Amino acid sequence: LTQVILSTNENTLKSQLKIYPNPTNDFINIEIANNNSNIAIKLYSILGKLLYQSNTNTQLFKIDMSDLSRGIYILELTDAQSNKAVRRISKF
Repeated sequence: LTQVILSTNENTLKSQLKIYPNPTNDFINIEIANNNSNIAIKLYSILGKLLYQSNTNTQLFKIDMSDLSRGIYILELTDAQSNKAVRRISKF
């Protein structure tokens, strides 16, 4: 028998994350409480094309989405412990 264990650890990155405003028209703010590590930030189109990527170790980070078309985008954040948080962002 092969034993499969699904993750039971709470993803601390998700619980520390606040993204606003969503939906947005121009900027999106990413607020990460107690950010002591480097966070990789990636923004994808709904088709999976990487549109933006950056790293931050600050608690408040802004992404300018004013040049992007209206639609749905995927925001992915990954911390140094490989915890991921994925959010859907709407632009109008």
